[in-house]
Amino acid sequence: SVPLNLQNTNAEAVFDELGDYNIKNWRLFHYNNGSTNEYRKGFTNIDPGLGYWLIAREPVSITTGEGRTARVDSVTGFQINLDPGWNQIGNPYDMDINWDHVIFDNMNLNIGRVKLFNSDSLSEGNIIPRFRGGFVFLEGVQPISVNLRPSNVPSGRMQKYIDQERLNSLDATSWTAGLKISNGIVSHNLSGIGMHPEAVEGKDRHDEVLLPIPKEIIPFEMAFNHPDEQYKKFSMDVIQTTDQYIWEFDVKS
Repeated sequence: SVPLNLQNTNAEAVFDELGDYNIKNWRLFHYNNGSTNEYRKGFTNIDPGLGYWLIAREPVSITTGEGRTARVDSVTGFQINLDPGWNQIGNPYDMDINWDHVIFDNMNLNIGRVKLFNSDSLSEGNIIPRFRGGFVFLEGVQPISVNLRPSNVPSGRMQKYIDQERLNSLDATSWTAGLKISNGIVSHNLSGIGMHPEAVEGKDRHDEVLLPIPKEIIPFEMAFNHPDEQYKKFSMDVIQTTDQYIWEFDVKS
């Protein structure tokens, strides 16, 4: 993510250190409106508040070019638009932000926690680092606007995110057990199973819809199939608390 209103927003100008766009050397993707698009085939510009997948064959230091930081005030902050389903967002500030604080400040429990990819691992967290992006899921059917105010950018040391229900034993009334899938190079840590007394058979706030990841980033997936639901594949499948249950899932590579 680039936290600037750039003078030249074209991706090849922003990442000019990588040379002309060549899929053998580097690739750029962005998820929007239900699909992952590659540079030139769905978008051309790099905008603040959006996140992007960037793959480069060789490591290189990138200077984005000239730009101005986003104009914000203490009341409205920076506005990020979210559509129902998955959204690939970016940190619009030149500092780390706590997405859990954003959810609380907007008083909207339909906004999910952020999913982050860090070098070789996809997992859930709460801190979106500067110059980084992530995925958030919006429940419901209506798009919304989220205000990210500077007052919600905490200073000092930030606590590491801990999913408390993963600390519960399997005989508790509510628990989740994470399932990690890896090919030895990259790993996917968002899958899992669980039970909760308030869970329902279909999609609810305890479940997670499968994240749309380009196969060029993570070339495999693990999914619980729910053909009767709006979103057909889950990565986290939580059912109502019961004495025993059998989960069935598919692993594709």
